[in-house]
Amino acid sequence: MPTSQEQQPSFGEVKASASKNIGQLLQDLQSFEHAIETENVAEIYRIYQGKLHKELKETSNQNHEIDNLLARKLHDALLARFEYLQFVKKISPTLLQYRIGQYYHQRPTIMVDVSVPKIYIEPTVLNEWRNFNETDQSQLKEIEQKINQLDVQNLTLQSEVEELEKKLLPINKQIQLMSQQKTIFNRVKNEEEYLQLLNTKKQLEADIQKLNVQKDDDTTLNRRKEAYQQDYFNIQLHRALITKELRLVQKYATSLDHLEAELMQFITDYLLPREEVQANDKGF
Repeated sequence: MPTSQEQQPSFGEVKASASKNIGQLLQDLQSFEHAIETENVAEIYRIYQGKLHKELKETSNQNHEIDNLLARKLHDALLARFEYLQFVKKISPTLLQYRIGQYYHQRPTIMVDVSVPKIYIEPTVLNEWRNFNETDQSQLKEIEQKINQLDVQNLTLQSEVEELEKKLLPINKQIQLMSQQKTIFNRVKNEEEYLQLLNTKKQLEADIQKLNVQKDDDTTLNRRKEAYQQDYFNIQLHRALITKELRLVQKYATSLDHLEAELMQFITDYLLPREEVQANDKGF
């Protein structure tokens, strides 16, 4: 059985191993530094995402220096390849937003993640594009029905209230008449009938009050209608936006599938090893 002393590496072996590791770190650092100086994007990604030591990564990108460099390079290359894309916003050091064309209502639709790198259609937008049916008016018709139902419901309740008020009118007259014909003992001649009329009146008034609570006044009704009309307008506007976006996709990229394929191919080409390039001074 070997002893613990026999299992321990010699000082020379430790020294050689340490020297090799340090040498590799220095070599990686020099290669990384050279890639940055020459703005060799493919090499930067290869080293930064691969074998570069964690501490070196954190130090070199402490203030997002690497992120900013990669964002600028990718931005320039992207707009050179897709001239119809419009930069919208840099929402983080590594996440950029773009849109297709210059339609003033348009939202950000293309996302670029510099850290991967990855370029893709924003998921919510992609889902809307793929499932959009320009002839489908179901959402708008549903809101129209809700607006109509408000009027119908209110008119129905108003009719019921008026009907009950018609029934209440002769009862009130009868109660008033019987009250005026009280005896000298302050009692109505037919007390049982009188009490029955009072109960009927009470029930009718309760029913009327209940219906009035369910029925909107003009202010409330108009406010609810306006809310539905705003929803209607927003849906119309959003559908028009999607229609315009899809027409721009067709104009510039033939189809949605072709656009996705072009974006994927762009990243593939962008990361291909290539000859060192001189620093590009184009601003971002």
